[in-house]
Amino acid sequence: MKNRNLILLLMLVNFTAFAQGFNERTFTAFTESFDKNPVKCLQTETDPNFVFVGTTGEILDLKGAIAVCENAVMENRTNSDMKIRQYGNIAIVTGHSKRLAKRITSGHTRIYDELITYVFVERDGKWLWASAQHSEIPKK
Repeated sequence: MKNRNLILLLMLVNFTAFAQGFNERTFTAFTESFDKNPVKCLQTETDPNFVFVGTTGEILDLKGAIAVCENAVMENRTNSDMKIRQYGNIAIVTGHSKRLAKRITSGHTRIYDELITYVFVERDGKWLWASAQHSEIPKK
């Protein structure tokens, strides 16, 4: 009986760990949520201590990132060469991202072609965006 209970407990622990894993599906769901409504995504799917480092070296906290997204529309995102690594409750995503961004107030449009590094942290069974760094790909 003890062996059976132990086996059931181990199966439950393994299932729980698998269910909480961060994978391509998790990242795709996150990017779809962000593309649909960046401000809401930042408010509900981001760690309160979020930090964004942009291509010019600017560093924004969560409030600053929300302010930028309130004045921008992102379109036509494509991600490639994505690599996802998970270390316990931390996931690191690296890859290549391209997107079109339009400023709402000025109408200025820019195509971003960047290498990205995102860090996610799992808290209470939910993956939250903790950090983002964008590095512009040099033009050839």
